[in-house]
Amino acid sequence: AYRNFREPGQRRGQSDKADLMRFREFLALFRHGGEEAEGLYLYDLSLPLQLPGLLEYIRLPRYFTHCYLQQTRRLHCFSRSWPTLFMGAKGSQAKLHVDQWHGHFWMYMVSGRKR
Repeated sequence: AYRNFREPGQRRGQSDKADLMRFREFLALFRHGGEEAEGLYLYDLSLPLQLPGLLEYIRLPRYFTHCYLQQTRRLHCFSRSWPTLFMGAKGSQAKLHVDQWHGHFWMYMVSGRKR
């Protein structure tokens, strides 16, 4: 997990600031909210490998369970790590990019809104 935000007055092309932190610290700040949580972003946490107990509470629509990564017969570094979890607090951001598998990516917003 990390804090991901652009400094006020930062010009285009300059690097964003990112402070790494442990999941426990991220969750405490995320739950508390407010200024301390602004910009927090949990990126690609593997549920089967790191939070397997959470999987019993998640139901994926059938359409999403047949993604490209699950259809390939070759083992790869993500074979056992899907699905993954992303969480972003107010002010977090992800720039436009193409993932390394060049596949489709679906996200679900539980609360809040995107600009």
